[in-house]
Amino acid sequence: MKKGTPKDSDRSSRRLNVYTAGYPFGNKESYLNNEIDVLSEISQNINLIPYSRNGEIQPAYNGLAKIHPEEVMLNKQISFYEFVFLIRILAIEFRHIPQKLFFLRKIRRHYVVVKSGLLLSKWLQRQKLHESAIHYSYWMNEWALALAILKKKGEIESFMFRVNGYDIWDNRHEGGYLPFRYFIYSQTQNVFALSREATSYLKSLNFFPDKIQLAYFGTKDHGLKPCLVKEKFTVLTCSDAIPLKRLDKIAHVLILLNIEVKWIHHGEGETIAKVKSLLQAHSNKVEFVQSFKKDDYYEVIEFMKLSDPDLFINLSSTEGLPVSLLEALSLGIPILANRVGGCEELFDYEVGLLVEKDESVKGIAEKIMAFYNQEIFVLSAAEIKEYWRDNFSADVNYLELAKKLNFI
Repeated sequence: MKKGTPKDSDRSSRRLNVYTAGYPFGNKESYLNNEIDVLSEISQNINLIPYSRNGEIQPAYNGLAKIHPEEVMLNKQISFYEFVFLIRILAIEFRHIPQKLFFLRKIRRHYVVVKSGLLLSKWLQRQKLHESAIHYSYWMNEWALALAILKKKGEIESFMFRVNGYDIWDNRHEGGYLPFRYFIYSQTQNVFALSREATSYLKSLNFFPDKIQLAYFGTKDHGLKPCLVKEKFTVLTCSDAIPLKRLDKIAHVLILLNIEVKWIHHGEGETIAKVKSLLQAHSNKVEFVQSFKKDDYYEVIEFMKLSDPDLFINLSSTEGLPVSLLEALSLGIPILANRVGGCEELFDYEVGLLVEKDESVKGIAEKIMAFYNQEIFVLSAAEIKEYWRDNFSADVNYLELAKKLNFI
């Protein structure tokens, strides 16, 4: 039996190590609350291991053990044996990737990346976190590389990880190369992709396609929006105000509507000023209300619910499978989204408006007016919620994930 490998009869008592970018600190991965809630109902024998701990701890955090590698970079020395091992990893990656010239041009950068992964793996060994545990990284990031190194060295039997966006698409990286995909995929047991689109793309790369599995996100049930009679057509957006979220495009769309609109945006960032300027210059029919970022994930959901929007809009230029859209569906809110990433997969039934990534603002505005005038059929709030329950319930989807992780 390999080191750190328990007997099957001991599986129910095995510890689950969940490796995150920052959760439970800060709010960048606050949607992980949904997953951790379900996993912790199965067992409290869970370690949360964030790579960084910027920000306050999540108010909804349920008290599971959290461990952070504070001292991991204090000793940057590696032995001659470890140096040779590092060179072997670089050689394995180089041999199996098509972007060989780019790889060589950036070889110093790749050397530093592998060295950091090696240091992380040594830290895990010192903490004895690698022994008799199930290893699950939430991203293909530094943690996934460290776990791949431990697997290559025979220190762990297996590990698994999710991919959620930047760790899926090669074209989101310089040189069209996602570093160390081949090496990490070669060592992992399973890769969990968040959409059919992502699953198909990853399989097409032909890097261990049999390891790639579809595993949808899920959200918890927070009831239905109230569906009140309102004076103005109300739209809701929820995101950081950064260029890829294209809030300025949403502003241009709403300006073209020939009805009075209340636009509620939850989030902050650099493009808010541009949005306000556009609305002030071109429209007196759009009332813009900004809700500043809340630290508590469940407060955000309650805010979305009580805002009672007629339409939830996401026009991001890139996406994986936006959790905000799942949250909207769970509350019975119709959605408008681009045909990017896995967004199209949310529209298997008539839950809102799907538009092309580069569709004109005029075209989108016409679709919204058709929706407003009930010329486009959309399910009722209760029916939208039922569709969500059948496909994106956290209690269902993360129970299935727990089985794939061998946590139950």
